[in-house]
Amino acid sequence: MGAYWMNKCAQAAKNFDHEAAKEVKDQFRKSFESFDAGIQAFEKINDKSNIALLHSKLGRLMSYYAQFYAPVVNGVRQEFYQQKRQSYQKAFDYFHRGLKLIENRPDLSDIYRTLSWELSNTYFTMATSLQDYAPLITMSQDDIEKEIIDCMTRALKHLDIELNTPSSHRYTLAKYRAATIHHR
Repeated sequence: MGAYWMNKCAQAAKNFDHEAAKEVKDQFRKSFESFDAGIQAFEKINDKSNIALLHSKLGRLMSYYAQFYAPVVNGVRQEFYQQKRQSYQKAFDYFHRGLKLIENRPDLSDIYRTLSWELSNTYFTMATSLQDYAPLITMSQDDIEKEIIDCMTRALKHLDIELNTPSSHRYTLAKYRAATIHHR
């Protein structure tokens, strides 16, 4: 159920509609509550792999939340803003919780790689959003640049696992992403 509502939210993030904002907020809430209920159920049976995966889903949901609430005026996306930053911070927290649960479990290395990939993508998305829609009204150019570099560095750090696994199905994508990060 959480994934169903999250997919609806992802569509809404792509096609922001002020008229549907209340309905979409309700979809975010339903998705969050479903994932949270899943975490609680899996905690009762100590299923760390599924708890970690649900934390990853919550991280992705918070990333969509950040994208959905980015202000758009007359079809033009506005500067990066504080609520968006807070949503990304929540996303990072959820991904890190999931990674921490399974970090020392060799039997769950595929799940660890998936969460690392998702976290890298989220850092990259925040960095590019900061770079493309710099909040120059509320932050200095130097502070923005520091935050972008920090996010890009973290994106690379979490991408390393794919770059060090040439047999990975994401290896080519990871190489391209690393090149893009270095270019930006």
